[in-house]
This record gives sequence, C-alpha cells and structure tokens, in this order.
Amino acid sequence: MEQALSAASIAKVEFGKVSDAVVPACRDLYPALAGTATTALVLFDIVKFEIMRDFQQMVSLFTTGMKFPASFKSFWASFSGVFSTCFSCWFSTNAAKVANTIFIVQTLVAIFVFVKFYRLKNRIQPNLSAGLETKSWNMVKEGDKKQIVILTTILTTLFLPVSRDVMQIITCDLRFVNGFSECYTGLHAFEIFLSVLCIIFFIIPTPIVFYHIIERNKPQPSLYDKEGLLREGGYTDANYRDDLKSNLSPFKGLYEPYERRWAYHKVVVMVMKLLIVLPMAIMVASNRVGSNLGSSGVSGLLLSQALATIAVLSVYAIWCWSTRPFLNSTDDVLDGVSRLTILIISLIGLLSSQTDAGSKIFGAFANILAGISSLAAAVMIISGIPKFRSAFKNFREQASFTQNGEEVLVFSKKLSLEKARKLRIWHEFWDVLFAQDAEYRLPSKKDVKGKYEPIQLDYKYGSSPPYLIPFAGTVAERHAENKTICAFESVQSYRSAILAAVNMRQDLSSGLFRDVALLVHSVCGLDVFWDGAVESNEKHSKATCECERETKPGSSQTHFGKAFCVPFPLCVVIRFDDTKEETIFSLSPIVTGVKRNEFESRAQLAQFVAQNMSPEVRRRRQVAPIAIAGH
Repeated sequence: MEQALSAASIAKVEFGKVSDAVVPACRDLYPALAGTATTALVLFDIVKFEIMRDFQQMVSLFTTGMKFPASFKSFWASFSGVFSTCFSCWFSTNAAKVANTIFIVQTLVAIFVFVKFYRLKNRIQPNLSAGLETKSWNMVKEGDKKQIVILTTILTTLFLPVSRDVMQIITCDLRFVNGFSECYTGLHAFEIFLSVLCIIFFIIPTPIVFYHIIERNKPQPSLYDKEGLLREGGYTDANYRDDLKSNLSPFKGLYEPYERRWAYHKVVVMVMKLLIVLPMAIMVASNRVGSNLGSSGVSGLLLSQALATIAVLSVYAIWCWSTRPFLNSTDDVLDGVSRLTILIISLIGLLSSQTDAGSKIFGAFANILAGISSLAAAVMIISGIPKFRSAFKNFREQASFTQNGEEVLVFSKKLSLEKARKLRIWHEFWDVLFAQDAEYRLPSKKDVKGKYEPIQLDYKYGSSPPYLIPFAGTVAERHAENKTICAFESVQSYRSAILAAVNMRQDLSSGLFRDVALLVHSVCGLDVFWDGAVESNEKHSKATCECERETKPGSSQTHFGKAFCVPFPLCVVIRFDDTKEETIFSLSPIVTGVKRNEFESRAQLAQFVAQNMSPEVRRRRQVAPIAIAGH
C-alpha cells in the first residue's frame, strides 16, 4: 500500500521550504542501464528534442518520397536519416541490401519493444477495481518506471520511419528491391509478411494504447483544494498544472508537456504522421504504383502527392498554431517554426516536381530554411539544459519567479491574508518540524518513496479516502496522511471522522464501536453479503460540485461480493460478484464528493454487519468454497 515521505528524513530548510532528495537504489544491471539512459534524457529538454526529431524525420521523409533539387537531397537525406533510421540513404551501392537489413531489424525491434511496453504497462498500471490491494505508483520499482520512459521514447521515435518503410515494402519500392521482378517473391515476400505483423502489433495499436494510457493517468479533476475546501470556480487549468507536478505516473511524458485541453496531442501527432506517410510512400514513381505510368502520368502522380501532403500539413500547422498545445511557450514557438518550415519545404517540393527551372534557387532556399530551423532547435535544446540555464541566469544576474496555481499574487484582490498566513507560517512551520526533528521525522533507513501518494479507489470522482500502509508509527507519516485526507475528502469529512472516533472511544460499549471493530477485523474481504440498496450516482469524469447520494434497489441475484474498508475516514465499499453495482457506507457526511446522511449510513452499516454475522450467511459462505473444491 501507501508508503510515506522518505525524503523528509534528509530534508533541509531553504527559506521556509522543504527540499526533498531521493536516491533510488538500483539492484540489477538492467535498471542501472535504464537509470543511466533516463539521466541522459533529463540533462536537456526532451520536449524540444522530440520537436526537432519530428522535424528531421519529416525532412527525411520528403527526401525519400518527393522530388527535390540534388543540392538539398545530398546533405539533408544523410543528416536527417540519423533521426529517421534511413541509414540506407547514405549508400549508393548495395543500397537495397542495406535497406532490407535495416527494415528487418527495426521492424522486429519495434514489435518487440511494443509488446514489452504493453506487458509492462499491464503489470505495473494500478488496478482501480482491486480495492485496498491496488498498487499505487509509489509501490512500483524505480527500474520499471525508467524502462517505461525509455520504451516510450523508442516507440515514438520508431513510429514514423517504421510506418514509412512498411508502406514502401507493401508498394514494392525500388529502395528495397533491385528491380520490379523481385516484387512479392523471396525476401520481399517475407518482408510483406513482416509488414503485416508490424501493422497489427505496432502501427495500429500504438496510438490507441497511448490514448488509453493518457486517459487513465493524466490528473483527474478534484473537488477540494489542499486545504480541504471546495474549489471556487471548479477545477481550473492552473490546478491541472499543479497536479502535473505531483503526478508520479511514469507515463506522464505522454501528456505532461501539453495543456489540459490538448493532453492527447501526442496521439494526434502520431495520426498526422500516418496521414503524411501514406501519400509520401505510396504516390511515388519508384514503386509499382508509378512504374506503369508514363512521364506525364508520373508528373500528375507527383502533383497529387504534393497536393495531398500540403493539404495534411496545412491542416496540421493551422491546428497547432491556433491551439498552442504546449505548456511551455518556447515549445509552441519551436513547434510553430518547424511546422512552417516543413510546409514551405513541401511547397518547394511541389514546384520541383513540376519544373526543373530554378532548381538551384529552390535548393538553396530549402537548405537555408532547414538549416535555420535546425539551428534554432539546437540552440533551444542547449538553452534548456538546467546547468546551462542556471549559469546563464547567474551571468546575467537574473531571477525568475513561478506562481502556484493554488495561490494568487501579492497585490491581487483575490489574495486572502488569513489563508496566506496559514500557508506561509503555520503550515510551513509544522511541515519543516515534522520533516527535520529527530523525534517526529521518518526513520532514515526506511525504504520509502519521496512523496506520500494516496491510493486511488476511483468509485466516484477519481479519489477516495487514502490509506497509509505500512505505517511505521511516526508523526511525519500521520501528518502527511492527514493532509492528504483533507485534500481528497474535504476538511469537513476529516473533522466528522475525528468526532466519530472520539465519541466511540468515550462509549466503548456502544453498538457502533462493536460494529466497526467487527467490520474492520472480521467482515470485510471476499464473500461478503449485502441485501439492500446500492449506489445510483453516476461516475463523473469532471468533478464540479458536491451532490446528494442517490440509491436504488440492488439487482444482484446472489448478493455476494467483496468489500474493502478504509479505516479513516471510515468508508466501506462493496462490489458484487455478478453485477457492476456497488454500495458505500461511511460515517462521514461527505465521501468522494457525495453528501450522505450519517444516521442512515450508521443504520446500513449495522445492518451489513448483522447480515454477515448471521448463521445462514455464514453457512452459505462456507458452501461456496466446498462446491468449488468439488466436495
């Protein structure tokens, strides 16, 4: 279950803030190599690198599919081939043999990497329906997280070149055969089979899997702020950006660079790449499609290819310029410049395909454009290196300030002095005290993660009462858990849970105390029985306001299912074996954004315990394992 703040034990005070430092231990060679690679990735701005990579892959695609002046192709075909695995573009002799070798290797690698990525995703992705057995991201090995980052980078890098080569293999491009007589026979027939496998196990499923990963892992709207109070104005884009910073999913690289509305931008990019690859790989004169056409037919084919490509690029460029999907404005600028450069280069390709006049001018212009865009990307990547950026700021004697989405500027009319004092003085004092004091802080040798992450049971708004396991008995752990309970379940829910616990301790002979004890230690688990009302509140993807609890008669035929219990604030969730219905009991007036009647919940809780402690239900519970065993 949940593990708490490891970095608190080694924290240091920096002007009222606690800086955490976590040094993960690598236990075998593969995670160590993964750690080395991910360290290399964070040394520079990976987002800008991906923008430049996509730009160079487009240039490589143009040099292999469109008609360009020789002065442009001679350099950029080789340079951009590094980013597009077009190493066969470097050779003039035995080019087909080299291309076939590279195709087989990269296709097998792409399929292998996707299968490994998919299996690893299924193994480490938290199962939100597993109750308290759900694994949170805090419980996933650091080596597995780093593998996900590396595999994701490999998949996005191979997507365009592999898609291009697959289309060229299917259309029997002369890049892979020495003559059309070799088409669909021998080695080429095997490559056709490999291409079909690649389409099924890599090209089609990759964007689909990425879409579902983003949908499941991006920050979900929450009703309450960090103080446990209902958000004014609902969940905003600023709240989303703050949640991105604390998001521990290893898949966050798929959606972290983008605004909340455009979290699926990487999937859009992959779809656009496919749409551009189709005309560039199919509508060419060097394959079976253009081999039977005369000179006039080839000219018309290249014209159609260029127009189709320009149409897709124009739609894509206009969409990117109008939406500005990146969180970082410099990324929007670099992406916009790259889109404009690619669009102009494609226009030069259109003119070059229709006339040989002015080829030198076209070639020089295309070279200058590609060179300037590549140079700008390189400068932005270098300037994004943290050490370089810090040294440059020190040299210029500059200081930059960031604003928390939960806070407001000092001179803003929205500033609440009471809340600011509480956050800046009271909260900071206790956070630093519990992090550093030897009596309260976490055990320094305890192998826990850098942040306390609540387990997500997701039975209404994507949040649930958090539950800290294992608990080492330190004040710092309980402090972190209490803060998270307030943020996820509202301060009102926390206060009512405290009051209920105090009342039960004052009257240990009460029926409620007995029911809770039986519930926690004996009843919850597998094969529990409930014959009563179930929840009818629909699950919402966007939490904007609290709502009243709605119930309906249950449709389960057996009335058996599994139940898990979060002790504080007390919350019991029952899920039935034969239906998708669920029932939730709680002593708090608000749980997961749903208002509840405390007296009704207590009566249902007592009824639930009584049903499961009855002799008939006990007998039926014992019959099921015996029947399964075949006795």
